Amino acid sequence: MINFSKTTLLIILLVIFFLAAGFFAYQWWQIKGELARQIEENENLKNQIAELQKEIEKLKISQPG
Repeated sequence: MINFSKTTLLIILLVIFFLAAGFFAYQWWQIKGELARQIEENENLKNQIAELQKEIEKLKISQPG
């Protein structure tokens, strides 16, 4: 087996830790962006539904009964 000094081993472990942390941070950033996009789409759909409901109410009121 290769004999690493404690300093070399610590450096290798820190590099692996930071690579893993960077990978997970990137994944989190991607998911956060996707969720923000979906929330924005949902808000737009809610606004469209509200407008359609208003139009439906206007049509119901304007129709002779």
